[in-house]
Amino acid sequence: MSQYAYRNSDTSDTVPELPLSLSHSEVVQEQCNDVSLKEIFERVLPASEISNVATGYFLHNSLLIRKWVPVSEDGVKNDVYQIVFPTKFCSLVLKVAHDECGHFGVRKTYLNILKHFFWPWMKRDVSAYIKTCHVCQLTGKRNQTVKPAPLQPTLTVSEPFTHLIVDMHGSAAMCQVWL
Repeated sequence: MSQYAYRNSDTSDTVPELPLSLSHSEVVQEQCNDVSLKEIFERVLPASEISNVATGYFLHNSLLIRKWVPVSEDGVKNDVYQIVFPTKFCSLVLKVAHDECGHFGVRKTYLNILKHFFWPWMKRDVSAYIKTCHVCQLTGKRNQTVKPAPLQPTLTVSEPFTHLIVDMHGSAAMCQVWL
């Protein structure tokens, strides 16, 4: 027996639902057409053999699913069933997992997606998406400190009223009162 506790579950109860407004047939069709998934389709196992392997691919109602058994921190192994997503729909998953879930960093976004979905080069895609996120670029990270700009010497005036500096703010309404 293994040093890890192991929980096996029925695949029909644990296959994740499709997100967003995607239909089952759309995803199945795109999986079949996606060139990046061709190699994965060649490694598909029969459903009867999937319970014997830690990581493998199988078809469930024509949908390509990945079985993966990660080891948690407490040493418990749980079967995780992930929908293998075609490249065409990866941007939808990234948008939901990052933009609509709090703009987490690469690690948290990747782990959240990994709970339900998989595609080749997923970590690279998550990292690239987050690096180009406009909101994240503007706000930065919580633990990120921006160093102040270095001090620059300022010019000093030798005589009073040699320069007149006026601060303006937008268009002021015309009025007859002097302030």
